[in-house]
Amino acid sequence: MNIFVNKKQLALRMSLVLCIFLSISIVLGGCEPLRKKFTRQKKKDKDESMEMSPILEPIEYPAKQYSPEQVYQEHFSLWKVWQKELLTMLDGTSSRKRQFYAMEQIRKQLAELKALLADDKKAGVEVLLSELSVVEADMRLSVPRGSLSSWRSKVESIGKKMRTEYSLSKVKDSIKK
Repeated sequence: MNIFVNKKQLALRMSLVLCIFLSISIVLGGCEPLRKKFTRQKKKDKDESMEMSPILEPIEYPAKQYSPEQVYQEHFSLWKVWQKELLTMLDGTSSRKRQFYAMEQIRKQLAELKALLADDKKAGVEVLLSELSVVEADMRLSVPRGSLSSWRSKVESIGKKMRTEYSLSKVKDSIKK
């Protein structure tokens, strides 16, 4: 019987502590924050916020001017990179789609180089472009007539002609100004 009384007293004390805690939290906390949470605040005027933000004027930088020799050298360097890439693709097991993409990039760079050259040198680049298109046409056949090694040797010969006859030092005088 003594055990039950202690449990009853313990339960009474716990409920008293809980009631005191709840009453203190209600008195201190109140309902005001909850009310503020659901009341609509007045909107600030948009005109006031626009006046406060500074308007910055962008600085316009002039476009860089490159000499025709620099442009020629850039396209020649890009041609060399794509030429080397195509040669490595013809050695390995790369996809035909990538090979054709590299071939297209080579043609684009050669066309840019041709546009920068004077008429006396344009004919030579046109011959190299036609040789490259023959190799590409042969590669595009469903049953190719040549092998990868023959295509590789043709592309290498085109590259050798291009490096020996159309490097910047050789065509410096023939570049359009």
